[in-house]
Amino acid sequence: MSPAKTELLALEEEVIINVFSDELKISVLEFIHSFINEGVEEIKLQGESYEEKKIQGAESNPIQRLIEKGSKNLRAFDESELVEQIVYLMQYYSKNMVFLVKIFEIILVCGMYRNLAQKFVNYGILKDMVSGQICLQLTNILLRLTLFLKREIIAQHL
Repeated sequence: MSPAKTELLALEEEVIINVFSDELKISVLEFIHSFINEGVEEIKLQGESYEEKKIQGAESNPIQRLIEKGSKNLRAFDESELVEQIVYLMQYYSKNMVFLVKIFEIILVCGMYRNLAQKFVNYGILKDMVSGQICLQLTNILLRLTLFLKREIIAQHL
C-alpha cells in the first residue's frame, strides 16, 4: 500500500474515532442532564402549588428544600467528580454550540442545588460563561431559545 493511501486511511480512521467520540460525549451529557433533572420538575410543580397550601399550614417550600438539600440525584452528582469534568468540557468546547447547549442545560439544573452551584462558582465557571466567545455563544443560544419558546407559546394559544 502506498504511503499516501496509508496516511489517508489513518486520517479517515482518526475522523471516525473523533466523530464517534463527540457523539458519545453528547450522549453522556444528555444522560447526565436526564439523571440530575429526575424529580426536579415534580419539585418545581410542587413549589408552584405551595403558595396555595402555605395559607392552610406550616408546610415548607419544596423549592427551598431543593435549593438547600437537593434531590437524590443532584446529591449523587455533587458527590461525584463530574463537576470538574463539565467545567473542562465547557472550556474545551467553547466554540461548539451543540456541546455548549448540553453543558448549559446541566449547569442550569445543578444551579438549583446550592452545593453544586457553589462548586461551579468555585471553578470560575461564571467568569468563563461571561467571557469572550462563550458569552457570544450563550447570547446566541438564549436568543434562539427565546424565539423558539415564543413560537411554542403562541402555537399553544391558537
